[in-house]
Amino acid sequence: MFGDCTALKTITLPEGLTSIGDNVFRDCTALTKVDIPETVKSFGDYVFMGCSKLKGIVIPFHCESLGKYFFGFSEKSDTAKYSGVTISCYKDTEGYDYAVDYGFKYKLLTPPVTKGRYKLRRQDRYQGRYEVHILRQKDHPAQKW
Repeated sequence: MFGDCTALKTITLPEGLTSIGDNVFRDCTALTKVDIPETVKSFGDYVFMGCSKLKGIVIPFHCESLGKYFFGFSEKSDTAKYSGVTISCYKDTEGYDYAVDYGFKYKLLTPPVTKGRYKLRRQDRYQGRYEVHILRQKDHPAQKW
């Protein structure tokens, strides 16, 4: 879609968007900021590969899948990470696992507050299955998040 658009510097993706396909921003060499809505649940492969000026990204809380080398890798080598890249994510989510598995610097965010509080617990790390627990404050008044 925007791949190889060397003039693109910032973009705000629309609320309601649920997935970002393969190579969408690949080689957008001037891209410095992407605002991703919380509604995004999946990212394709190589989405931000070659975006060397993009130094950080926020992975939505409810994201369920991140494609291969979706962020922070050089076009010349799929194992060479860009320096100074920070992934902002939520503990025990797909974004957190990606940052840890690939050795990225990360910043933990506070989970969004909703009517029910959600806690994701990894069931099977390599199959991508999750178990979702919904905790109601009245049921667990001492629960601190």
